[in-house]
Amino acid sequence: MPTVAAVMTPFPYFVDRANSVLRAMQLMDEHEIRHVAVKDGTRLVGIVSRRDIDRLGHPAAPQKDWEATRAERVMTPDPYVVPMDEPLAAVLETMAARRLGTALVLRGDRLAGIVSVTDVCRALAQVLRDRFETPEPTAA
Repeated sequence: MPTVAAVMTPFPYFVDRANSVLRAMQLMDEHEIRHVAVKDGTRLVGIVSRRDIDRLGHPAAPQKDWEATRAERVMTPDPYVVPMDEPLAAVLETMAARRLGTALVLRGDRLAGIVSVTDVCRALAQVLRDRFETPEPTAA
């Protein structure tokens, strides 16, 4: 059974809980991602998703409003956190049961990666291609 490390996106982006929502939005836009971990110093305290930000207000709101709002105001506290060696099936079962879109992955007590539904879909697509696609015939 592969571990969660096999499908995670390593080196996830994060903001400090005191950073602005604007900073989280900029990271999401710049790196084309939908989730950003939230830390308090070195401690992982939450996760902010694009959906969390969208619930706060309209994206066309004045930039000063996004700058004044702190990440801790919109974050989901106590995110689902797993160790790197956690079996992938167990993580996916928990994500499905709890209807979660992400799991944050730790190496020891440090943030090492993030697994999103998108990561899992990519991995599943590869498994399906490997198992069911027929190889191209070679020229003789």
